[in-house]
Amino acid sequence: ADLYPEEVAASKVVLISSADDLLSSYDKKISDFTKIVLENSPRVEVRAGARVTEVRRDAVVGLDKRTGEEFVQKSFLTLWSTGVRPSKMVQDLIDRIPDQTKRSGMLVDTSLLAYGSQNIYAAGDCAVLYDGNAMIQDLEVLFRKADADGNGTLDKKELLGLFSKIGGEYPQAEIFRSRIDEDFEAYDLDGSGAVDLEEFRSLLLTVDASLRNLPPTAQVAGQQGSFLAASFNGETKKGFQYFHKGSMAYVGQEKAAAQVSMLKSLLPEFLQERLPLVGEDIILTGGLAETVWRFL
Repeated sequence: ADLYPEEVAASKVVLISSADDLLSSYDKKISDFTKIVLENSPRVEVRAGARVTEVRRDAVVGLDKRTGEEFVQKSFLTLWSTGVRPSKMVQDLIDRIPDQTKRSGMLVDTSLLAYGSQNIYAAGDCAVLYDGNAMIQDLEVLFRKADADGNGTLDKKELLGLFSKIGGEYPQAEIFRSRIDEDFEAYDLDGSGAVDLEEFRSLLLTVDASLRNLPPTAQVAGQQGSFLAASFNGETKKGFQYFHKGSMAYVGQEKAAAQVSMLKSLLPEFLQERLPLVGEDIILTGGLAETVWRFL
């Protein structure tokens, strides 16, 4: 700004994000803080929840995912930042397994075994593991819990009863309860008036899709690789649990956002499990986070 004041005054940055949350792999507080900082910047416009459909020489064409309206954003310089996509081999496996419902990678359980397979494991960028309690992992237990009359199917009342009871353990269930109430027929695929185990499986995959995925970072991949080695060597029977050591991002205007778990990382594993409050992430924003970002 000091070197080119006239150019800066004439410039504008438009950030188009397909996701509603910016920095979606960070804590929600950091995502919200980043969006507020950018929206209050005089020369920054944020268009979240919009999908880019075309990049032209002098413009970007997008689609608002909420309204379905198309828009054209003039641009003299376009920078594209996006995630990774599965390799051909991984994509071929995804296409052949019906239970694989994610486009970004192979959906795995906490043992890192791919859903719909008995001998395919995935880790790192090619794996999709939910950051939270996935209902699909407890498929049969939840089905039996909901089947009050024991007839092997779940009617609308039984399904709503289940989703009402388990919201504390599975927050995503509370989100979908109203959808089931309003549109039960969409999940009763054979029109029988009740949901069988396979239809229930399909429903849970849809419900779990609202969970955030673990980010495709070196932290995640390294921990998953160590877990698989220990699991294959018979050294552990526990499911994979990701420990986030921390993330930092500079968001401009001398402000940053940091999510660090340094205190927990210094404790032995058995203490990390017994003292969960000690291991809570520390969320820093603003000037203090910028200091951490610059010097650590």
